[in-house]
Amino acid sequence: MKARLLATVALFVATIGVSQAQETAPVETTVPGSSNLPVNAPQGAVVRSLGGFYMWGQGGAWATNQQIRDQAPENVGNTPGSAQSPLSPDMPLPSASSQTTRGAVGYVMPGGTLSSAWGSNVRTEFGLSQTTANMPLAGSNGTSVYNGIALGGCSTCGGTSGYDATEMSAKAASDYKVGGVTLTPSITVFNSESTQNFNGGGVSSLGWRDTGAKVGLDSKMNLNKQLSLGIGGSYGVASREVSLSSADGGGGEASPYLANGEARVTYKPSDEFSLNGYAGLSNYDNRLPGVSSGGKVDYSAAGNAYYGAGATWRFGTK
Repeated sequence: MKARLLATVALFVATIGVSQAQETAPVETTVPGSSNLPVNAPQGAVVRSLGGFYMWGQGGAWATNQQIRDQAPENVGNTPGSAQSPLSPDMPLPSASSQTTRGAVGYVMPGGTLSSAWGSNVRTEFGLSQTTANMPLAGSNGTSVYNGIALGGCSTCGGTSGYDATEMSAKAASDYKVGGVTLTPSITVFNSESTQNFNGGGVSSLGWRDTGAKVGLDSKMNLNKQLSLGIGGSYGVASREVSLSSADGGGGEASPYLANGEARVTYKPSDEFSLNGYAGLSNYDNRLPGVSSGGKVDYSAAGNAYYGAGATWRFGTK
């Protein structure tokens, strides 16, 4: 609860506006201003800087009555172990929603503070995020991904599933110029806590806590003044403690592999306007917990492939 309160306060301070976007991997953003600081913030985040200090924030909520995977009317209620009632054609589909609020504060060290072996724009960043989601269950212990959020299933449960997660992280990064390419290696340590609540089936909640680290590498190549290409990603491991609130109790431990990756192209005909396209894989987790038909903790892999394009118009950049 304290972590969520701190995250909420920090992110409201960091954000001046609210941006709604699908979950994507981080992309490089240059902070407008005299310091021209490099910041690896999510696409669409609000960024502000003062001297060598900077902060960014992103928040958004969206709800949809879209038909989710495995939730077709002919499948609901026909899956073994499902306590859900079949949907008739004239019934509205169950709604699903998600909300993610995240942000960070960081500092870019002045040039010459460290040896050139550490690269340029050496920076440290502390981040917080909070995610909530609610979606109908499909009567399966397999994973599902909704708006980039990986959720564990429960084959014995019915009704809806609520999800809540908080993460704190500390990151260090720097830049290296190799010909016309900028390479940005980074290392991040993190601690997160996730809880997924269920209805029915003798299972009330599934929780897991991760402590781990990941390394990342982003690259950017300017083909000319208007066109640039980029590719990057991260890979990490975590120590995971899992707890299950059920009639039989239970829990477990796991050591998941976590990965993200993205390729992107940006066309910037002017300082104020840019077009970009991107595609990648986010939040890959090879040991995401769920609840099996026997009421025990089970694990499966999950990931979110995505692609898209967008345009950005900046005001007051000159």
